[in-house]
Amino acid sequence: MRAIFCFVGRKRPTDEWNNILDELGRPYVKFQDKDSFWYMRDHWKDDIQRALDKHGSPALSFGSSMGAWGALYHQPQIQAHRVLAFTPQGTTIANEVRHIGGDKAESWAYNLDSVQGSRLPPPDGKSVIYFGDHRDDGIGDSGHKRLIVETGYEINTIKLSKPNEHNIVGLLHAEGKLVDIIRKHLKAGAKSNDA
Repeated sequence: MRAIFCFVGRKRPTDEWNNILDELGRPYVKFQDKDSFWYMRDHWKDDIQRALDKHGSPALSFGSSMGAWGALYHQPQIQAHRVLAFTPQGTTIANEVRHIGGDKAESWAYNLDSVQGSRLPPPDGKSVIYFGDHRDDGIGDSGHKRLIVETGYEINTIKLSKPNEHNIVGLLHAEGKLVDIIRKHLKAGAKSNDA
């Protein structure tokens, strides 16, 4: 059974991800960038390669926010059957993050000042990106959505019970919907890989 690669978002509780991954009943590798450098440090490619050498290409790679960026950014190396990204950032270039705005933009940009930023790679047809149906809530999601669309990705809007929520993974999990969404994409990825 192919593994799942999970990229943990910025400051998300570890238990939250363990519970989600355990429910899926598959082997998994959990990456967590505790320094909040958006998985841009050089060692991440080596860490990912070690996981690939052990588990092979995963059935699914996914994450939320900073973790969603990591899953999308490293997909050319990972070659997951499907990538599931919830509210990813569209850039890790510090000046672009500052320009996008929102109440977190300056602190996020400060973290990114010490790494070489980048934009997402072009889509490979295996990525599914979700944003909530929220308005611009001060986090800057609308600016990131614009950059992601300009890069060529398609955005899927998911209706939320709390329209202004950025952490849609936590919300969907609390509502008992997240695992079903992930399972749906595991099946779709397996079918498209067989085709």
